[in-house]
This record gives sequence, C-alpha cells and structure tokens, in this order.
Amino acid sequence: MNNEKILYGTANRAKLNLMRNVTAPLNIDIICLDDLKQPLPEIVENKSY
Repeated sequence: MNNEKILYGTANRAKLNLMRNVTAPLNIDIICLDDLKQPLPEIVENKSY
C-alpha cells in the first residue's frame, strides 16, 4: 500500500477516474473531496480573472 496521496479537488467521478488512470504508473493514490467524508464549505465561484 502506498502512503502518497493527492487530493484532486473534484467530486466528479469521471474526472477522478481519468486522473487515476493517468497517474497509475506513478503509484500515487488519488483521492477526491468525497473521500474526506466530512462536510465542506460551499464555494462560491463568481469572480473572473
């Protein structure tokens, strides 16, 4: 089991699966926001840069 983990900031399972497939050769566990198993604050995305 690998101890290296990266939090991929999405709850989109399709994006997560794609990233896991891409990084599979690196032996890194990719986790997503749902894996944290705790409520997250609502993020308001209303600014453009």
